[in-house]
Amino acid sequence: MAFHSQNISQRIARKIVQPAIEAMVQIKRGEINSKAIGVLSTQTAIAELARKLGMRVPAECEQLNRMCRDLNRALREQHSIEVEHDDVLIAERWLILLREQLGRAKKQDLAELVDRLVLAAGISTEHAVGE
Repeated sequence: MAFHSQNISQRIARKIVQPAIEAMVQIKRGEINSKAIGVLSTQTAIAELARKLGMRVPAECEQLNRMCRDLNRALREQHSIEVEHDDVLIAERWLILLREQLGRAKKQDLAELVDRLVLAAGISTEHAVGE
């Protein structure tokens, strides 16, 4: 009997993108908070960094960017907002494509991406703590 396990790149890609997919599920249920929006915004930054490292990732998703901007504004100003269903579907498909494309990346490329993300998170944390 053969077991089809995910390769290391697929597992890493899933770990990177899964929080955003879960945030999208939250938003679809109407459970919108700043953490979910931050997770979604972070995916755009991750994709941009991957692109700079020469990795194949989907082009920037304007629907996801617009949705994050609008949701942030609605939370900040404490007013309700209706998110376009098509925008949610397009953003969700983009996240899935991002996960698939990262899952096909070379292990070394993903390791470098993760290293840079960890470094960036450490710098952000140090900056926030030092303020």
